Amino acid sequence: MHKTPKIGDQTLINTVKSELEQYLEDLPFNVQMQSMKKPVSEYDYYMLHGQLSCGRDLPEKAIRSFRECIRINPESFSAFTALALIHRGRGEFEQALEHLEKAHAIEPRDFKTMLMILYLRSRMQQAGDVTTALENSLLYPVRAACSRWAVNYDKFVKVASPLNKSPKWGSAFTSKALQNFRAKKFTVLRKLIPSPLTTMLYKQYMDYLKNGAMLFQKHMQRYVKNEDPLSALVQHQLCAHVQYLVGSPIVPTYTIGLHYIKGGFIKPHIDRPQNEISMSICIGAHPEKVTWPLYATQNDDEIQYLLQPNDAFLYRGNEIVHYRKELPDGQTVTQLIVGFRSINEAHCNCQ
Repeated sequence: MHKTPKIGDQTLINTVKSELEQYLEDLPFNVQMQSMKKPVSEYDYYMLHGQLSCGRDLPEKAIRSFRECIRINPESFSAFTALALIHRGRGEFEQALEHLEKAHAIEPRDFKTMLMILYLRSRMQQAGDVTTALENSLLYPVRAACSRWAVNYDKFVKVASPLNKSPKWGSAFTSKALQNFRAKKFTVLRKLIPSPLTTMLYKQYMDYLKNGAMLFQKHMQRYVKNEDPLSALVQHQLCAHVQYLVGSPIVPTYTIGLHYIKGGFIKPHIDRPQNEISMSICIGAHPEKVTWPLYATQNDDEIQYLLQPNDAFLYRGNEIVHYRKELPDGQTVTQLIVGFRSINEAHCNCQ
């Protein structure tokens, strides 16, 4: 009878290496060349196997490999956070929080870990001094931005803090938006977040651009910034409102800031399965009144949407064909894309 290799079993590493070879063969060539670090140690093999198992939505295999990473290195911050993300995506919040607390002890100043702890405590309705301390720590990107652009911090957080429970955060999520999303699998959300925060996000991305902190993708004529802290705060604040439209429990996945220049475009496509629910937020444009049409195709009909700064398009990215035509000369558009995914035991979220 065939036995499944167990944690610490000598045969496990051979199984992992064999599966890893198949995973790498199935990856696009450019991903293999650009993103994959060749494993050397057993720890490296288990870490890469866990990450690629997540990409295939094989959570049990991923969990096994990340646990092996911790067996080899009990201080593996990456393994603890990876396990937390899997359990969070499966709705196993207690297990996720346990792993996050261990990761936080290893890297107490890591922003993403603190944000996920606060998010889970909120979902589990846990409050107290720890939650308050986390909130204060997580507002550092707001304090830094206010200092950078001479904005009164106290006044700003009253109306636009990404940890504020103000009704303004939910004003775009109307009954009409609910009906549209449920019927069409997409909807437009006008005046999505408090406008001072939209302005701050735009300035932040322009600062990244000026300082060379955004990666240029020539084939799409755009600059990219992944996982910006301020954007992550916005995403987590929006999660409960998006869940209202979706109608089932979801968790946040990724954020990506995009700055398009002349010739920028997005070819017609649907997203990979992991990009289940996406929101494209217009953060800013130059000139200010530029509106770059976003197109969605449904039943062979091409539908055009014009988004002003602070408008958003929410859609099921792995079901709706969406695209943009070339951006004309003399125009730039800055977008923030935030992703969400349904809670599901078969998922490996956020890896």
